[in-house]
Amino acid sequence: MKKSKIKLIILLLLTTITLFTRQWSIIIILLSAATFITIAANSYYDFIQRIKPLLIISILIIIFNVFLNPATITHTEKLFLSLLTSGKIITLSLLVFAFTSTTSLKEIISIFSFLPKKFCLALTISLSIIPVILSEVKKVKIVQESKGLKFSWNPIKSFMPIIIPVIHRSFQRAEQIALILETRNIA
Repeated sequence: MKKSKIKLIILLLLTTITLFTRQWSIIIILLSAATFITIAANSYYDFIQRIKPLLIISILIIIFNVFLNPATITHTEKLFLSLLTSGKIITLSLLVFAFTSTTSLKEIISIFSFLPKKFCLALTISLSIIPVILSEVKKVKIVQESKGLKFSWNPIKSFMPIIIPVIHRSFQRAEQIALILETRNIA
């Protein structure tokens, strides 16, 4: 329990530093540390699966910022700012991933036990449903591939057949949870 609180405090400190720094050296150090911790806590495959969508988001941020930002700064400054923003997003995501993969759900919930019971319940449900949704994504992806879906470089075209069934199943699951909470007079 105490170890979990220390990890949470370190996470909050590192995320605060990541959000407010504008120095490349600090971002690179934090990104390297987050990468090392994530790979050490998980498999290399999990790390790659986590970093893929972040790289796509980073590329989109760079493209939009450099070419579509109407600011009066030079393209070099726009590129620097977009790379810095992308580095921050990847670092934050890897820090949170490292925290959640090295801390059990029970420990995370016990850290937030000072919150009102309804917030703790919402936190518990939210944190416990994330792995279920990720599992659903994998299942839907396998089903769509077995139906002949080919993934292309167009993310909208590739992921719409996966996202729509996952969202539908998530809404069904949320409705079931709401009914359970209502029948038990919790909500």
